[in-house]
Amino acid sequence: MPIDSFRRGILALGCSALLAGCNPTYVSGRVLNTSGETLPGVTVSLAGADNEVLTGVLGEYRLQGTPGEHELAFAKSGYAPARLAIDFPGAGGAEAEPVTLWQLPSKAGVYIFEAGRYLELARETPGVFVLAPGEKVHAIQRPPRLATDASNPFIVCYATPRHDVRLSRLDQADAMLGMNPESKIPVWIAAGTMGATLRSIDEPGGMLLRLDLDRPLEPGVYAVHWGAMDGRTTLDDRAFLFEVTGPMEPPGPLESIEPEGAEMEAP
Repeated sequence: MPIDSFRRGILALGCSALLAGCNPTYVSGRVLNTSGETLPGVTVSLAGADNEVLTGVLGEYRLQGTPGEHELAFAKSGYAPARLAIDFPGAGGAEAEPVTLWQLPSKAGVYIFEAGRYLELARETPGVFVLAPGEKVHAIQRPPRLATDASNPFIVCYATPRHDVRLSRLDQADAMLGMNPESKIPVWIAAGTMGATLRSIDEPGGMLLRLDLDRPLEPGVYAVHWGAMDGRTTLDDRAFLFEVTGPMEPPGPLESIEPEGAEMEAP
């Protein structure tokens, strides 16, 4: 056999073994962030193989493989990983559905996800206060710093306990300052707990958990916690506070507006 023919035979055998023929199949697709923007620099790999590529400036990728069912893995620093089951065609290429990667918050805590960004809830450690002689409660002194007008806010927990979560409505009360019943300070106490569950929004990683509520929230102050408002600190001794604001009040009648130059009362 001529040497050239022998080499061509070896090459054909190698192509068949590695890629089921010299016309390898491929899948292509795009990776997006939660705002729907394309995401470059994402590593796209074929599970169980050495094949991997990076998404380009438009978030697009094209990955070769062998025909059959496979799983693609997507990874980028600062984002939760993702997976996608895909069926490579027998010949040519196939278009995969777009994949969305969730960006991770900068640190552990509870957030409201709004307009494509994380708004961090204030974290407070409840203390023991006395409302009246013999009546002690776990309460927080400082009011929440974050407010939303959403009655069903998108609450995300990151690197927090995964079970036994609580959502409590808080009411303001007067606690005794020292032993003097006449000296009072305002505090926030739990006034009821709503049903809530945690579910993963970044399968299969499960790094981000959404707090699903059993009903819309009325205007008021709320705390996400794992028993801290009840004095239980086994899972987490903190509470994460936010406020739900009501609809904006309509402007008053024209005659109620002070004329220019008139003194106005302090709010």
